[in-house]
Amino acid sequence: MATPVTMSVVVPAGVTEGQLLNVTTPDGQSLQITVPAGVGEGSPIQFQYIPLADAAPPVETESVSLHPEDADAFIKAQEAKGVSVQAEAPVSAGTGEETFSGFSFQAAMFHVNDRCKVTRTSGEQTECIICSVHLTALGPQYEVYLGNDENGNPVTKCCDEADLSL
Repeated sequence: MATPVTMSVVVPAGVTEGQLLNVTTPDGQSLQITVPAGVGEGSPIQFQYIPLADAAPPVETESVSLHPEDADAFIKAQEAKGVSVQAEAPVSAGTGEETFSGFSFQAAMFHVNDRCKVTRTSGEQTECIICSVHLTALGPQYEVYLGNDENGNPVTKCCDEADLSL
């Protein structure tokens, strides 16, 4: 099994708690992260993902610091929430040397377009294809495609990792 990779993103302007944030990983995966409660624009969110096996190795990156004006706004916003922030703390760029005090999300074991089996409410297992992956505080959530109904409409189901198998 592949080793999860940790990545950090900063919540962009206009995105608030509870909203979905679309993130593209360096290997091209598209993930959706639910912005946790108490987190708003300018706040960092850290999550893990499993890199695709055939993806190029990650590019070495350097530590990135916030612009002084952004750092001041970030520190004030965190202090307003009662969170103490060090002014010199860098924002993570994936080097593993940074200190992170935000939210972490469990890595998803399945990727969009993976074929697997889903346990149905009846207990039977059905072949499916992963349509979307949502990283949430409760763990990865998946929307799976089960085929078409008698009218030709797509049938999907939302489930968590416990419902999926290879």
